[in-house]
Amino acid sequence: MARPLFILAVLAIVCSVSFSAHAAKNDLALWRLCQRGADGWCVPSSTNSNSVVANQDGFNKFAKQFAAVMAPKFHAPAESLGYAGFDLGFEFSVNQIPGGEHWDDALEGVERYPSLNYGGDKSSSAPGVLNTVRFHARKGLPYSLELGFNVNYLLNSEMFTLGGEFKFSFFEGFKWIPDFAVRATYDHLFNSSDLEMDLWGWDLSISKNFGLGGFIQLAPYTGYSIVLARAVPHVLNPSFDPYNNGSYLKLDGVTEPIHRWFLGLRILAANFNFTPEIVITSEKVFNYSFHVGVDF
Repeated sequence: MARPLFILAVLAIVCSVSFSAHAAKNDLALWRLCQRGADGWCVPSSTNSNSVVANQDGFNKFAKQFAAVMAPKFHAPAESLGYAGFDLGFEFSVNQIPGGEHWDDALEGVERYPSLNYGGDKSSSAPGVLNTVRFHARKGLPYSLELGFNVNYLLNSEMFTLGGEFKFSFFEGFKWIPDFAVRATYDHLFNSSDLEMDLWGWDLSISKNFGLGGFIQLAPYTGYSIVLARAVPHVLNPSFDPYNNGSYLKLDGVTEPIHRWFLGLRILAANFNFTPEIVITSEKVFNYSFHVGVDF
């Protein structure tokens, strides 16, 4: 049962982002992350006639906040699945972003200068939330270990991440003492011509499982996570600008940490589980999500 579900989930997500005829509104347009003048066009460099002035600070802010949106969520207590355990599930996340001019200029479906919003088909500012859906599979191993895999898709875009995780529940199974676990993750962004992004994560979680009415098991959990985000832009020419169409936009890559604190509750009834979760990040991005899955 696990293999067909896994294959169908991956194919559904990959196909949904691979055959779009044009860029979607949440795809990236990083060539607009230049210093823009009053008319909306890029400001030419005063030291190099072949380039325009980059908005490097704006890119740095966007890269970290976008990484906080796409970074893998948790949706599991510290206890392990056990040697024979599987968990397969789907997750939906509402990611609240702070917005700002760096988001307005980075998203394909936004144009903050009305004179450049040809046809009026673009929003004047970035949305307040970006939604993601994720397929998440975990397999229990001996010695309180787990391996996991996920596919995470940003709705209204062509972008998705593929990632894996390794978890070790180094202290678990005691009646009156909480369980503790550490987890390492890696995710890579696909289907963006403007941005190359890698996410390396580490987290520490604590939880305690207890029964309710002999049928339902509750496992509240919390913890801390740090994600090292590497974002490299692939932007050379601000092609939207007719005045500087032969000039180059040079944005430098960034590698920065993101700190996250999470709180969730796994509700398990028979083989079915439901897990709501809240994640607070150091980048003013808030993740509100839930997991629906099956354990077997």
